[in-house]
Amino acid sequence: MTRLTIAEAEEFLWLSFNAEPENTNEGEVEAYVTDVDVDTAQKDWESYCAIMVREIDPASISITPDTVDGADLDCVKIVIKIGKYHD
Repeated sequence: MTRLTIAEAEEFLWLSFNAEPENTNEGEVEAYVTDVDVDTAQKDWESYCAIMVREIDPASISITPDTVDGADLDCVKIVIKIGKYHD
C-alpha cells in the first residue's frame, strides 16, 4: 500500500470539495471543509481511492469534525499523510 502524493492529495480536495489545502508540509496535507459531514467526506475518500491504479493506505487519512475558528460554523478537518509514488 502507498500514500497519495502532494499533487494527488490536492486533486482529491479540489475535485471532491472544491477546497485547497490550508497547511502543507513534507509529510501532510491539511484542509478544513465546510458544507460536508464526516460520513460524506469518508465516502468521497473511498470513491477517490477506488479509481487509483494502486492501493492507497486507508490509515493515511484522518477525517474529523471541527469548527471554523472565530465563527459558529461546523466543518470537517481532513489530514492526508503523503508519500512518494513508486511503480
